[in-house]
Amino acid sequence: MKLNLGAKKAGIHLQENVNLGVAIEDDLPETITKRELWRVAQGQYDPLGLLCAYTIRFKILMRSLTEENTGKVVGWDEPIPKGAYLAFCGVVKRLGDLRAIVFPRAIKPREAVKGKPILMMFGDGSVEASCALAYLRWEMEDGSVQCCLVAGKTRVAPKCKITIPRMELVGALLAVRLARKIMD
Repeated sequence: MKLNLGAKKAGIHLQENVNLGVAIEDDLPETITKRELWRVAQGQYDPLGLLCAYTIRFKILMRSLTEENTGKVVGWDEPIPKGAYLAFCGVVKRLGDLRAIVFPRAIKPREAVKGKPILMMFGDGSVEASCALAYLRWEMEDGSVQCCLVAGKTRVAPKCKITIPRMELVGALLAVRLARKIMD
């Protein structure tokens, strides 16, 4: 996990990465543009969606930059509103905590009994987003079970009003598509 809001020249950052330590607010600039916010969100490499519970916060923040009543959209190079800036600071503060999260490279534990695991899918929806998570359940030699996260997928709710049951269905659809992709 890294954060660099500085400009680039020939693909190389001109400034040092922001220290993701205790006082991250001191290293952040006074104003953030929509372009910089999106660069930070897309700069987090997570191809399997294992950190999707965290990265969805950036997407929800990006969606909030469109005013619902007037339809006004914040431009890419305009400073974001103060409320969005504070939300951005709150999300970035937790970026350093993600360094402590570790996933094993092997999906199958060493002590697992030979045979096929059980693929367990979980889908959920809320007012802001829907998600799907895939776990593999392995039986161990001592009779216990071990589950490991395989992949995750999230989707932000549209700006138009949508019901929670419909978002639950979107989460279920995400789960079915993710299960098919994993089984293939």
